[in-house]
Amino acid sequence: MRLNSYGKQIRQSFLPDLFVREFLDLCQDFSLNSSCSLYPNLYTMKKYGVSLFLVLMGLAFANVGVQALVNPEGIMGFVDVELNNPSARNSIRAYYGAVNLFFGLFLILGSWKLKKEALILVNLYCWGFVVGRVSSLALDGTPNDFVMNWLIIESVSGVIALLLLRANMLASGKLTSIELNH
Repeated sequence: MRLNSYGKQIRQSFLPDLFVREFLDLCQDFSLNSSCSLYPNLYTMKKYGVSLFLVLMGLAFANVGVQALVNPEGIMGFVDVELNNPSARNSIRAYYGAVNLFFGLFLILGSWKLKKEALILVNLYCWGFVVGRVSSLALDGTPNDFVMNWLIIESVSGVIALLLLRANMLASGKLTSIELNH
């Protein structure tokens, strides 16, 4: 074990020794307190990467929301579902439309003031879809390419959101590198 400049232990096996030395020197040079405890890019990632990711996700959610509000049949046509009554259109406009639109707006707002909460929402949303889609794969068989593409997009987005949430918590001091190693 090695101590960083703030007296916290870091594992040498986790990061190459040369990288750790250079990084700790960089932290001292720029006086970047606890946000530099593990990765060199946590400060930058926290400042810009999380916001960019949340804005992009927010725009994607809002896009689906607006499309479903305006044309629910078009959204459901991708999965061969016919909306042949007002109740069906109402449900799609509410769930796929308004809920996605408002989630998207929250993510955009969260990119400035509520990063952690917005990242938690992205994680819950993406991993909820991934679990549902994987369950359906096991129980119902392989869906069309549209649904499989969404499974990939939601999985990748969920992984990115999880990594950004972890980095955000590390950078804010709410999670230490020691807690991650046990």
